[in-house]
Amino acid sequence: MSVNLHFSDIADVYKFFNLDQRLKHPLIAVIDFSDVDEQMEQDIRVTGDYYCLLFKRYNGNNVRYGRKVVDFNNGSLICIAPNQALEMNIGAYTEKEGWAVFFHPDLIRNTSLYDKM
Repeated sequence: MSVNLHFSDIADVYKFFNLDQRLKHPLIAVIDFSDVDEQMEQDIRVTGDYYCLLFKRYNGNNVRYGRKVVDFNNGSLICIAPNQALEMNIGAYTEKEGWAVFFHPDLIRNTSLYDKM
């Protein structure tokens, strides 16, 4: 059975990864997956109200982006816009490596980058 998660702010991301004590800024988060101990046993579908740049350096789970399973395996960069869905089939893996940057659209509002995105 799949779990649907929607993160409305950056604090929700920290809560999900059990990193509440590290919240430094309400609009941006940088997470090192090697610091994350949380293991999900169910498949998850994630949406959020923010942008995400995700670099994962581990195998062991399949990612569905849109309607197809995409080969986001070792050394993959995934870019997600607000309200886009990402589905992950949680597999058995021992070490998670990689980084993620989550940032709220308000961080870049009134900039030329926001106009392009």
